[in-house]
Amino acid sequence: MKNIIPLWAVLYLFMASCKSHSGTFCTKPNFVVSCFELKRNGEFKYDQGSCTGDSQGSGNYEIHGDSIVFKFSKNSQTSRSVFKIEKKSDIDKGIIVDLTVVDLQTKEPIVFYSAAIYSNKVLLGGKAGDLEGKANLVASFNQQPISIEVSNAGYYPINIEINEPGKYSVMGQMKSGGFNQIQEQDWIFKLVDLNKDSLVMEGFEDEGWSQTFLRNEKKKYKK
Repeated sequence: MKNIIPLWAVLYLFMASCKSHSGTFCTKPNFVVSCFELKRNGEFKYDQGSCTGDSQGSGNYEIHGDSIVFKFSKNSQTSRSVFKIEKKSDIDKGIIVDLTVVDLQTKEPIVFYSAAIYSNKVLLGGKAGDLEGKANLVASFNQQPISIEVSNAGYYPINIEINEPGKYSVMGQMKSGGFNQIQEQDWIFKLVDLNKDSLVMEGFEDEGWSQTFLRNEKKKYKK
């Protein structure tokens, strides 16, 4: 006689599996603390705090085999920073951006800001601003719009979209007072382990990157 697993047992195992995918997981306190808050319905919230500022974002996450994908939703924060873009010349299948960023009020250069490049919501790379507030960004162009997100602690971000290849000059002016709100994009990691106690992830391209997030019962997800 074949062993038949009762329906209630199947449902119990399914719910137990779902439960292990929920909770709040944070890195150990250091100069930077990052937290992922996961819900059973597939929603997540991300927070990163440091002595220089905070980053926040939310959306939905999916697990596919050994991969976990965090899909950040388009946020409602209105940027109070501004920029001016000018196309200098044509380039075949690529973009070059000479970026300069200053404080909107003082006009002083903003140093060590982050300029991240995305194509179809996928991170391609990025640069940090130098002591003169300048950064040179280079990316390939494959018929998909290129997005550049400029962020710095304590400032409202700048979001730039480029729809055709070429060489560009961008002057950005960032307004102080905001936190870095993560824009619509995908973060993809190798999922090493996810259980009731920890979330462990590695980078697919950066094999040396690994991060462990431990369950934090004190921090609760609010929808």
